[in-house]
Amino acid sequence: MPGNRRSPSPDLSTWWPAGQKVQQWLSDSEAPDCPILRTTLTLEHLLEELWEIGIIDAKRDPFHSWYPPIQVQLGTPQISWTAIHANVRTDIAGINFFAEYQLQSMITLGTIVIQVMYRKPNIVQRLESRNLRTPHIGEIIKATYGSVFPINSVRHVFVEQIQNRATMRCLWHIWGPLAQTEEWSPLSKTLTYGSYEFLAVLGSQVGKVVASFVLTAYGRGVKEVGEIFMFCFDEEYWSLRFDIRDI
Repeated sequence: MPGNRRSPSPDLSTWWPAGQKVQQWLSDSEAPDCPILRTTLTLEHLLEELWEIGIIDAKRDPFHSWYPPIQVQLGTPQISWTAIHANVRTDIAGINFFAEYQLQSMITLGTIVIQVMYRKPNIVQRLESRNLRTPHIGEIIKATYGSVFPINSVRHVFVEQIQNRATMRCLWHIWGPLAQTEEWSPLSKTLTYGSYEFLAVLGSQVGKVVASFVLTAYGRGVKEVGEIFMFCFDEEYWSLRFDIRDI
């Protein structure tokens, strides 16, 4: 059972059992039934198939040169970022897939900041009906980061201003009760490894994407999520930081 001695909140029971299974896949190289394998997908493979990739050096583009929220979290205000945009090509079979399956991120050495990740529920079936490969977002994160920096250098994965409704419900069930305790900060909370809150976030849609990145990049039993940090800069959306560590 999770390392937290408290019983899980009934409100978290939707997510933490899935998170427990995901954690087993990450930490145990022999854990059964893991559907996510280490991938050899690269940026070149994406470009050869159906993806458009845009890479912008933030030092040369003023639009991407100021990024205070995450820089504050990292404590390094002078970071140089690279912006990466990946989306399905708009000319596939004459259908506009733009904004139906996309990833927008900012990366620097050791850190990935996911700004937008979106996939319509039926997009996989539509692409597969045209015999087009459909890598999941975790694979795309691995391929895009690995095109600029060594994949073993990742230490933090941020997901900024989460709008996935299921994940937002999970975070609210954590945020609400803790906000009434004395130790709670209105701006941030660390979820310790193995706690029910930690496992609930890991079992949410966003947590599964980050876990799929770790599994596709390193395989099972090599690296895991060691800590999850919740924070917000406004009253509407939360952001998450997943700390990646060796096992």
